[in-house]
Formats: sequence, structure tokens, C-alpha cells
Amino acid sequence: MIYLLTYSLAMLAFVYFVERRRKQTTERFLAANRNVGGTLGAMSIAASWIWAPALFVSTQVGYQWGYSALAWFSLPNLLALMFFGFVAAKIKETIPEGFSYIESLKTKKGKFRETQLTLQMGLQAIIFALQLTAGAELLTYVTGASYQTTVIIMTLLPLAYSLFSGLHSSILTDALQYAFIAIVIICLMFAFPYHTLPDISDNITFDPLDTNMLIQFGIASAVGLFFAIFADHQQWQRIFAIQAGLERRTFAIGAILHFFVTFSLGTFGVLVALSGFTADNPQLAGAEFIASKMPFIFIILFVYMALCGLCSTIDSAFCAFGGLYATEVSKSSDKVKAARQAMLVLAVLGFALAFIRLPILTLWFFAGTFRLAAFAPTVSSILFKRYDGFVGTVSIVSGIIVGGGLFVFGIIQEDAWLRTCGMLTALLLSAGISSVWFFGDFIKKQLKRGLVS
Repeated sequence: MIYLLTYSLAMLAFVYFVERRRKQTTERFLAANRNVGGTLGAMSIAASWIWAPALFVSTQVGYQWGYSALAWFSLPNLLALMFFGFVAAKIKETIPEGFSYIESLKTKKGKFRETQLTLQMGLQAIIFALQLTAGAELLTYVTGASYQTTVIIMTLLPLAYSLFSGLHSSILTDALQYAFIAIVIICLMFAFPYHTLPDISDNITFDPLDTNMLIQFGIASAVGLFFAIFADHQQWQRIFAIQAGLERRTFAIGAILHFFVTFSLGTFGVLVALSGFTADNPQLAGAEFIASKMPFIFIILFVYMALCGLCSTIDSAFCAFGGLYATEVSKSSDKVKAARQAMLVLAVLGFALAFIRLPILTLWFFAGTFRLAAFAPTVSSILFKRYDGFVGTVSIVSGIIVGGGLFVFGIIQEDAWLRTCGMLTALLLSAGISSVWFFGDFIKKQLKRGLVS
């Protein structure tokens, strides 16, 4: 518990020192006064996008499948952040004083706004549970503390400073946490016992089209990462918080910073595999190797690095959930109070979900499946003003029901191919329905032009 307590006190002290004299207005609490600079913003984007998969799955896939799978994990992450920054900036140009993408949907009919709002708020609960589960699994293994106690503390720490100053404190702590993560990764790579390795050039293979790897991980990872970011309000909040004109560049830099983390930790997993080390739990291969093969100081650093990555996304989930509730659900004039109340609700909900203790990969792919169903309707509504809200609702709901149902059935049957098919179905069915509407709208316009002429 000493790890959690010292980390908690350090983060709380940092936030209190910076924010103690600041008045928490709606603009500051929900949008960080809209003046976040490029460097700070990029570090925050990278840190908040470092979900449990970035810390654990990158090492796990490097350990299990090498660079063949890592290519399907690191590159889609990089491209997703860059693509999101380019497209999302268009929304900010239309509502520069807004707080969310949802605000742009108020004129859309067919319950499209309500569908997107429900999806984005629900996803924050899943994201929160994913982070808690991953963090508690690691700390339980390393410290021997009970899983339940760890979940409670990991919930209360980010909640405390999120309640204090909202998105502004989240962005500040994100930057500090990312810097620490990068330093620890560099130390781990330099201190790795390379003498345990055989001739690396003879043992590293690269086959990104390996069929088994693609079915087990590659396809699901790529589509889940690249297409799913548009349903994540954590990144939408940061678009509205970044200084005007810096959005695309900031997200591009954030993407590169994030790539450094995933690729480096994946490489660490490759090195662990090459050393001949056998992990009891592949999800914790990196932690197990450090604990048994490296000086004790590195397991301490690894734990703090993991806490940085996990807590940066947990506090972002609090801010995202609270922000959506305050601006899109609550009728209260006190938006800061409403956001804080929603954060407390999310803490209870995420805590309950974490106690189910589902596998990290299952939670990650589950969140990805839901987000995939929203990709085509979301991007369509941004790029095409005429996009029909009813079509968007049907697209999302159909993708979730059919694709999500197939995904759950694949989990029950322990069939990776069915699970992957479920994710692809959620994406393609939703996109297909939207495409049919575009084709029909195009035909309708051509017929009208013909009649007029």
C-alpha cells in the first residue's frame, strides 16, 4: 500500500499547490479555460490515451507475438490520434465555445443526440472499469494487497483531485505523469539484462500477416483503435481545451508521444520473450520479468509508471463523464456542482464493474465494439450537414445489437474468430446503413435536378 499512498499524496499535493487559489468556473472546470498550449496538450493527449492496453497489452503482445502484433497495435494508435485531431477540429470551428461533440447534434432528429450521449457516457464507465481492473491486477501481484482494497484506493485518488479542479487538474497531472512514464521506460530499456539474450538478429521475426495472430489480436486491435476514438469524450474535451489553431498539430505530437510508449513497452515484451523467460500470466509478463530478473528499484519504478498511466485515464474518465452530464443532461445552472455529482456516480458504477474482474483484453475489445458502431455515423455527422439523425441512430443501434451480440457470443464460446467478426460487424453494418442513406440521398438529388431541368 505504500506505493498507492505515496503516489496519492504526491498527486494531491501537486494539484492543491497549483489550484488552491483558483476559482473553479465552468470554463476552467470543464474546458481548462480553452488555453491549453501545444506541449502541455500533447502530453495530456498521450497520457489520457494510455489506457491499460497501452501499458499491459503492448508488453503482452510483444511477449506473445513479437513485432508482428505490435505493428497492429502501435501504428493504429498513432494514426487514430492524428486522424481524430484533423476531423474533430472541424467541429470546434463550428462551435468554438462548446464543450462536446454532442452539442453539434441538437438539430438532428431521430434521437441521434440521445443515442450518442448514452453511448459516450456508458463507454466512460467501461473505460473506468478497465483501468481499475488492470491497475488492481498489477498492484495485487506486486504488493500482495487485496484486489478489493486496491480498487477502492485507485478510485478515490483520481476522484479527489478531479473533484477539486476538473479538467484543468487532469491535464496538469497528465503532463507530469507522461514525463515520468517516459523516464521510466528509458531507464528500463537501458537496464535490461541484455546478456541473457541470444543473437537477436537470428531470433526476431516479423510477419504482420500471420493468420493466427491476425485472428487472435491483429484485426480486432487495428479496427478497435483506429475507428473507435470518435466515441471517446476524453479526447473531445481536449479538442475544446486546446488553444484555437493548435488542435491538429497538438494531436499529431500527442500521437508521436503515445507511439513512443506503446512501441517501447512492446519492445520490452519482445526482449522478455527472447530471453527465454516464461511468464505465469502473459498480461503481466513485463512486471513478472522485472520482479524476478532486475533490481528491486525497477519494480518500484514500474509500479509508479503503471499508476501514472492508469490514473491519467481514470481522472480523464471522471472529467469526461462529469462534463457530459453537466452540459447535456443536468438542468442545474451550477455546472461545476453537477459535474462533481456525476463524478461520484461514476466512481460507484466503475467500482462495481471492476469487482466483476473481467479479463483486460475482453474489457478492451468490448469497449472497442461499442465504439466501432458509432464511427461512421459520427464522422458522417461532422463532414455532412445533411446527415439524417434517424439513420445515425439506426446505424449505431444495429451495429451494437448485431455486432455486440456476436462479440459476446464469441467470448462465451472462447472463439477469437467470432469475437473479431463481432467487432467487424459492428463497424461494417453501421457504416453500411449510413452508406445506403448517402446513396439514396444522392439519387434523390439527381432526380430532383432532372425534374427541374
